[in-house]
Amino acid sequence: MRARGRMSRRAVLAGFGTAVSLPALDAMLPSSREARAAGVSPTPVRFIVFHFPIGVQRAGWNPSGTETAWKLGDTQQALAPFKDDVCVITNVDNSGLISGHGAHTQGAATFLTARDVPFGIKTMGTSADQMVADFHSGKTRLRSLELGTSILYENPNAEPGNDPVLKDHLSWSHDTPMPKEIAPGKVFDRLFAGPVASETSVEAARRKLYAQSVLDSVRADAQSLKIRLGAADNLKVDQYLTGVRELELQVQALPSTVT
Repeated sequence: MRARGRMSRRAVLAGFGTAVSLPALDAMLPSSREARAAGVSPTPVRFIVFHFPIGVQRAGWNPSGTETAWKLGDTQQALAPFKDDVCVITNVDNSGLISGHGAHTQGAATFLTARDVPFGIKTMGTSADQMVADFHSGKTRLRSLELGTSILYENPNAEPGNDPVLKDHLSWSHDTPMPKEIAPGKVFDRLFAGPVASETSVEAARRKLYAQSVLDSVRADAQSLKIRLGAADNLKVDQYLTGVRELELQVQALPSTVT
């Protein structure tokens, strides 16, 4: 990060035991001439997928009209300000549903794999999100993040031959389910005191006990960085660090049972 010239997109604010990643800054982007020469877009791209399994009023999620003249469904109205940047794809079924093997328990596992999996056979291959992560491996500090809200330890639908793992994992790599993190505090630590940082479990526990901020140890690095940035980037950094602190306070306020 301290090298002269254009900053790396993987630059972080470094402190003792803490590595706070930075937002996309103008100083990280190639000039338009460089971008054209390299054949790359100067805008960082992220691939985000979320899945909700049941309890959906489908009609509200279906747009009406044609490809060029269409209206958002009732449930999609929050996307109205971004309609010109949204593409809604409908009438897509994976092979498990078509063949009749797409049982309720297997819905999550087949969501990003589209694998036709008979009962009891787990040949899920690699899910779409992990294919994207493999393609862009090394370009981001974290290869991918697999998150969830709960972990299943039983099969509530008692479907014969189905392992609960099929209902508990969206992401798969070479037939292996990718572990997901459900504790917000651990996700926060992975982002801001994770593998790149050197914070030990004892130091992390002490920080949380005294409600200290991960930003405390990077303030000097942040001030040094801001001297080198333009006005627009400085504003981005200030807004970003404020957002990190607000998120940290929310995580600290959660009951210990969920952090």
